[in-house]
Amino acid sequence: MASSAAAAGPAPPPTDDDTAAAAAAPPPPTLSPPQTSALLSSFAAFLTISLHTLLRHRRLYPPETFLLATAYNLPVYQSRHPDVCAWVRDAVAAALPQLRHGAVRALALVVHHPHDLAVAERWVFDLSGFPREDLDQGRGGVGGGGGAAGGGSNRKGKGVGAAAEERRRRMVYGGWGDDDDAEGAINWADVNEALRGALRRIAYAAETTPPPPEGCTFTLAIELHDEAPAPIEHPQLWIPSQPDLQPPTPRNPSTGSALGGSSTTPIRAVQAGPLFFECWYEQGKEEDKAAASTQDSDAMGDSQFSMYR
Repeated sequence: MASSAAAAGPAPPPTDDDTAAAAAAPPPPTLSPPQTSALLSSFAAFLTISLHTLLRHRRLYPPETFLLATAYNLPVYQSRHPDVCAWVRDAVAAALPQLRHGAVRALALVVHHPHDLAVAERWVFDLSGFPREDLDQGRGGVGGGGGAAGGGSNRKGKGVGAAAEERRRRMVYGGWGDDDDAEGAINWADVNEALRGALRRIAYAAETTPPPPEGCTFTLAIELHDEAPAPIEHPQLWIPSQPDLQPPTPRNPSTGSALGGSSTTPIRAVQAGPLFFECWYEQGKEEDKAAASTQDSDAMGDSQFSMYR
């Protein structure tokens, strides 16, 4: 992000027809591995900028510790503290293998109250519309940030032979698609414009929403698809989230009390080329503050994992 002297003010209020293009969008084209790798890198850059934006506008760090920069022809903020920059960079890097394998259902910046660590708010990116590898087929492990492929197989015990090796190769090089010869399938002007609009809406929502209590901490959480292996390989960058953030299951129907919050505010539905995702803001539930420390969890059944600051 290049530095800029552009003025920093709240973005204009959102309009009512932001989701029209996404609703009318055609099915995603088949992409080559280099194209999908570039697309994933573009989303990673967008996610990095979004996290810096949220940290600043939600006052999780003092505003004076951020410098003004430009991205997507917008004024944005970037932390000046090396440790904060390193944490954001490492968190996004740890999420990328999970995204590449199509394992992630949603990703969220979760803000916790300073004393009891109850959920104050969640900024959610619903990625269930992302292209996905066939998680029912065998593949190398989905290690949490430990590389694009591992030496094991998934929990169904498949994944041997040439077919598994070909899938592994596609994952290493970022390939969701099956056609290596696809040309011109991505309109990068449209992708950048869609990400620009999403970032503008996120910044506006984060800046105009009343801030959380002073002294809050935060985590980055990923929620996995049901059939995705847990990212527990060494080094283990992710740990299971607390029970109130785990989706309910037949074995643990009482979990997930903090999901959804007391209110949910849609931010934007984004069609960025072949990628479709949605963003929203959840206000925490006051009545669930005590539940975070009292519920039990079955770690083997967890599907949401967090990277702590």
